[in-house]
Amino acid sequence: QIVITNHSVVIQDALNARHSDSGEGMLGAYDFLIVDEGHDFIQAAQSGLEFDLSSSELHMLMGLCGRIESALSSTAEQNGGKRELTELCDEFRSGTSNIEKDLAAYGLQLAKGGILKTSPNSLEEHPSVKSALAPHGLEGANRIATSLFECCHQFVTALTKLLTKWEDGAGESVKQARESVRNYFNYISEMGAEAMALLQPE
Repeated sequence: QIVITNHSVVIQDALNARHSDSGEGMLGAYDFLIVDEGHDFIQAAQSGLEFDLSSSELHMLMGLCGRIESALSSTAEQNGGKRELTELCDEFRSGTSNIEKDLAAYGLQLAKGGILKTSPNSLEEHPSVKSALAPHGLEGANRIATSLFECCHQFVTALTKLLTKWEDGAGESVKQARESVRNYFNYISEMGAEAMALLQPE
């Protein structure tokens, strides 16, 4: 199979594959890859691999939750799981909203920005880095990152179990429904994992 795409799709596909159960991203398996705009690949990779934990990212997660709920709604109804689906989505939105409030409070508490962590650690001894360090903010950042990871992980795990339960009775239609939300699941899982990795630089 030959896939022709651009660099931003390749980067997103690699990120999705890293967090998917099958090890495949949205492009699936391919033999050859032709990348358009290859001269921009390095800059695009740097931008694409950055992680930003912000209010807008949290709103994006809530929006994805709405898309998942909409995509699975008819399947849930056919399998008597509409209420369970709604409860899981409401719980995720509520958890994400609470994290957004914690993030805003954290920003106010921190007062001014700074560097929380560096890799390698020896960078922290450099005078310009040392003057910008804000180690007192590390505990709050860890708490927020852990909350987001747990919220995302619990949501995707619970929905995956629900879909597996429905598959026993409905088979093919549930498989199609699962496929329709696979990339959303991958993105949410990736957000949780990246939040945890944020303060554990390699």
